[in-house]
Amino acid sequence: MIVWDKTDFIDFFETCPQENEDLDIYCEWNIKQEKLKLHLRIDVNLGDTFVSISHDDFEAPFTSMAIRECQMAKVVKESKKPHIEFAPGKFFGSRYDESYIIDYGFRLYKYPNWHIELFQK
Repeated sequence: MIVWDKTDFIDFFETCPQENEDLDIYCEWNIKQEKLKLHLRIDVNLGDTFVSISHDDFEAPFTSMAIRECQMAKVVKESKKPHIEFAPGKFFGSRYDESYIIDYGFRLYKYPNWHIELFQK
């Protein structure tokens, strides 16, 4: 199960996700920013996370990434460029909480345009 705050994501994306309301299985965002389209899907039970960024002029996404069993995702507002950090699966072992610092994984930025960055602190 993934540790995350859905309300932080709603604030970050400035929109509510599409959800499977009957089963509460996933949250999904499809957001357009000029000619770029972001697709983010989080399986709230398994933690499986998929993100892709595509451009209107191309059929296939130019960036896509999946993390199986992602254990934590958090919105980082304190930096000059607000973003979401995603931790890889099995990162925390058996103990973690929302205050834990994610040491490596990937970041999703929305400004100046959607982009993904791998990181290690």
